[in-house]
Amino acid sequence: MSELKMFTMSEIQPESVNWLWEPYIPSGKISMIQGDGEMGKTTGIALPGGFAFDAPAQVIVQNAEDSYNQTIRPRLEMLGADVI
Repeated sequence: MSELKMFTMSEIQPESVNWLWEPYIPSGKISMIQGDGEMGKTTGIALPGGFAFDAPAQVIVQNAEDSYNQTIRPRLEMLGADVI
């Protein structure tokens, strides 16, 4: 089991954030996009402000509303996702 490490905030050096989509999605960090069903989260259209991803990225899909085999995978394939 790991040893508990304690520190004070004075020991922490602040660092600037590299943004993928400022100020919403930091680059290289875990982010979650969530919303009500039928709001267009998996449509592949640009996000608010006109932001669109310009390069593929690895993602984890956490889903509680759609079928993976009837909805999620077909949508990913339709958008050209590498589902390996």
